[in-house]
Amino acid sequence: MSGSIRMGQAVMIIMTFIGLMNHVLIIPVMLDAARRDAWVSTLVSVPPYLLWIAMLAFIVRRSGQKPITDWISGLGGVWTGRIIRLAVCVYLLAVMFITLKDTVFWAKDSYLPETPLFVLCVLLLLICFFAARSGFAAIAILTGILLPFIVVFGFFIGIGNGPNKDYSFLFPIWEKGYLPMLHGCVPALAGLGELTLFLFMQHHVSTRVRFLHLAITGLILVGLTLGPITGAIAEFGTNEAVKQRYPVFEQWKLLIIAHNIERLDFLSIYQWYAGAFVRLSVSLCLLVELLGKGRSVRYRDIVLLILLVLLLCGALLPFTDNSFYLWLKTQYFWISLPFLVLLTLWLFILALISGRREGRTS
Repeated sequence: MSGSIRMGQAVMIIMTFIGLMNHVLIIPVMLDAARRDAWVSTLVSVPPYLLWIAMLAFIVRRSGQKPITDWISGLGGVWTGRIIRLAVCVYLLAVMFITLKDTVFWAKDSYLPETPLFVLCVLLLLICFFAARSGFAAIAILTGILLPFIVVFGFFIGIGNGPNKDYSFLFPIWEKGYLPMLHGCVPALAGLGELTLFLFMQHHVSTRVRFLHLAITGLILVGLTLGPITGAIAEFGTNEAVKQRYPVFEQWKLLIIAHNIERLDFLSIYQWYAGAFVRLSVSLCLLVELLGKGRSVRYRDIVLLILLVLLLCGALLPFTDNSFYLWLKTQYFWISLPFLVLLTLWLFILALISGRREGRTS
């Protein structure tokens, strides 16, 4: 293994990359789908998620942490590798589009109403361009600097809002049956399932990846989902939490440290933008690798610039935040979850086949 980062750094990247989705983006969708039972949906998702992680660990072990697309092509043929590469590229483009669009919508609606969307998009994409161009090692170092402050601010808001929480709002569960809870499991597992993308960065990890590493990372991601959901319901009540577009951001507005110290919600700007920066930069890195493997640096730079232009054009499409949210709620998560499940099952079958071939040749 000749990767450029260690597993600890990979875990930090995953926490920041997927953490933005689980801690922020899926929360309003889960509350809308399951209402009070949204936190139960998170817990119910844990058993199938651990099984999912076990499959990922098996794939990592059988592939020897080689570049996953090379391993796929070697087992299933060149066209199998190309199909999976193309499917993952489309998925990563959707990930980046959602991240950029939701970030600039939030920024414009919350604290920069007079700033053009074009300016917000360009500024964020520019720093992501230089990070992606520098590679995974540079992103890992930057994440190691950014993530501790994200975590500290997260505990700060969670503990600081303790007096504002009433956990009796979390009960009774299943008030309207099991169906809403099951609907809430779809966005929950779609967000948690992004851990599958680790397979496409496994060759950058220089240390051996084990099931325990992935399981601990997965449980951290579950906590990142459970915390803001229970916090939103306990602080605002179910009816009010469901009405909010950004429940996590609204929790910052309740925080009062002293008589003259309040409105600390500017700290959430750091949290969101740091997460968006890592999420976009890592996605760009993965996409450039999938599209420009073995090519020159100049070619990869051109691919990177084309991707940024596509993202900018997509983010500037003239549709409202309401239509964007409706698309997330009714389509995106219902497509991304089956895609991630089928991708994992396909790779798991290839891993089983590779084991049988090794057994025959030994």
